[in-house]
Amino acid sequence: MVAALMLALGSGAFAQTSTQRADEMRKDLITIESTASVGLGFVNNDNRRFGQYSSFNKGGTYGLLNLDLITRDEETGTWFKIFGKDLGLANQDLKMSQEKQGDWGWFLQSTQMVRNEPFTVHTGLQGIGTANQLISSTAPKNDINLKVEHDIMALGVKKYVANGFDVRIGFKQDDTNGARMFGRGVTGTQEFLTEPIDRSTRQWEFIAGYADRKMQFSGGYNGSSYANNIPVLLSSGGNAGLGNWNMAMPPSNIAHQLHLAGGYNFSDTTRTSFKWSQTMALQNETFSPVYSAVRLAGAPDNLNGKMSTTLLYTDLSLRPSRDLDIISSLRLEDRRDETPEVQYIAAQAASTSTAGATGFNWPRNLNQLKGKIEASYKLGDDLRLVSGFDDEVMRRNYPSTFRRVGYREMTDEMTGRLELKRSVSDELNGSLSVLRSERRGSEYIPDTFAPTSQTNQVNAILWADRNRDKLRLMSDWMPSEDWSFQLIYDMSQDTYFGRNLGPRAGSATFLSLDANYKINDKWNLTTWLSQENTASQQSQRTDVLATAAAGGNEFWSADLRYNTSAVGMTLKGKPRWNLQLGLELSSSLDIVDANLAKTAGTGTVPVNSLPEIYYRHQTFKLYADYALQAKSGIRVNFTYDHRDTNDWTWTNYTYTAAADGTTVIVQPVEDVVFFGISYYFRWN
Repeated sequence: MVAALMLALGSGAFAQTSTQRADEMRKDLITIESTASVGLGFVNNDNRRFGQYSSFNKGGTYGLLNLDLITRDEETGTWFKIFGKDLGLANQDLKMSQEKQGDWGWFLQSTQMVRNEPFTVHTGLQGIGTANQLISSTAPKNDINLKVEHDIMALGVKKYVANGFDVRIGFKQDDTNGARMFGRGVTGTQEFLTEPIDRSTRQWEFIAGYADRKMQFSGGYNGSSYANNIPVLLSSGGNAGLGNWNMAMPPSNIAHQLHLAGGYNFSDTTRTSFKWSQTMALQNETFSPVYSAVRLAGAPDNLNGKMSTTLLYTDLSLRPSRDLDIISSLRLEDRRDETPEVQYIAAQAASTSTAGATGFNWPRNLNQLKGKIEASYKLGDDLRLVSGFDDEVMRRNYPSTFRRVGYREMTDEMTGRLELKRSVSDELNGSLSVLRSERRGSEYIPDTFAPTSQTNQVNAILWADRNRDKLRLMSDWMPSEDWSFQLIYDMSQDTYFGRNLGPRAGSATFLSLDANYKINDKWNLTTWLSQENTASQQSQRTDVLATAAAGGNEFWSADLRYNTSAVGMTLKGKPRWNLQLGLELSSSLDIVDANLAKTAGTGTVPVNSLPEIYYRHQTFKLYADYALQAKSGIRVNFTYDHRDTNDWTWTNYTYTAAADGTTVIVQPVEDVVFFGISYYFRWN
């Protein structure tokens, strides 16, 4: 009797425990969980690149504080969230939001960001970061640390109205302060300045939307303003020939945009969508030049700039049969510069550089029309053929009175592509694409400076006649449940023609290989490899006006090459229920070559090529997450970051010594160690 009772109680107890465990598992999957972590981070020394966009540019100890608070009212379905990352540091983000599902929501966000100058500047410049700066070669020189700080505030609200309607209102303000490298100069004289930054950028929007099973619409108003509190930089001192020099900083401006977008489902196999926007940008910042260019008496003191942009887009996708899909689109962007044409400075008399200049501003218009059609046809159970055609026409206005080089008003680029996709099996599939594009244009408009000169042989890369052939191979392979591979290979070849000077040819290759291996239930390994090579061959000539000089009438070529490679590995595992480990190794190398050589001409100055430049970056990261209890634990992070370069452009660069003497130095080798330890706690 006692034994039977004990057995019954034991069975009931066991059944109840199993039910409780199942309920707890289900609850863990849907229960809202918040997290907070606090700790310390240590950087071994000062650095220029490791902490360029982070808070860790100085050696020392940092506090680490992160928060992710989430609550939900089960009765009303209202969520409340607070998210904080790197709180208390120079780069930090804090966001608070509340939302009632399907009804309303709001958010408030504060973000701070810092960009530290990676170069070391040793200068005697006075007034750094202000509107008045004095250059002096005799002033005491010190190392300065330039930086730009962003203080961003954003807020927004949204409301779901009845019958599929919703409304959103948002505002964002970015207050930016600091200084970055700048300068002034003429031939033979370069002097160091800093660009003073005290600016505010504001954006606001009001958007209304509607959606049901067939129709979706969204439209409203967007606005932006840019206010520069230091519109003019006055520099003085230095070279006696430069004297006082007023330079305009980025001018304040404002823009307004009305927009509407939507889509409509005609049926399960046919859909169309569209976009329309009208933007008006205005700029009327006052500027008074004080140097060789003096504004004419009676000329306005501002540009009264006005740019109107219209954007139209529509597409249509349909499936006329189960094996055929067709997509077509048309996009038009029309930018109209409605700025008044006014003469600001006197017309320039004959000289070696500005002869024929009228002194009038030149409003610039750009019209872009792009059409696309693509068809995809299923040839069999494992084969699909995709073909497409693109056509892009661009029209630019041109200055009618003063052109320093030949100009082109219209270009038309047509691209055809053919792609074959095949699924060999459940484990292997891939695609092969071939593209051919041809760009042509209107007749070249000769320059007004010297119609018989070599300036009419210049072929700008933006509108030069060009043929481009491109091949792309993509493949996914999963030989087993434990292995997977992804391959991407691109190859392209460009040929330019039509004129003697400018780009002649170009090529590019790109290879990417990713592999993932599940070692066992506890460990996973990921590796990647990428290689990119870009080349551009150009033909150039020295200034045609300097034919009498020793370096005049020099024809030379440039074979520009940019090669970058990267390799890496990530190992993640959970050897114990309360321990997670991670290891990451990565290495990248960028190499730039110019390969300059003289090809013809009567000039006597030799053309010397530029030295190769490389950038190397290697990183070793290790992290461990040890759970002390079910809801708390310790996380440890270790990073070793190595960077080195032979960038000769900023290796002890010296501004004109007689007038300035500022030096700029790039640190050739940088080794940084970061160690962080944090305690985290989770709660429901």
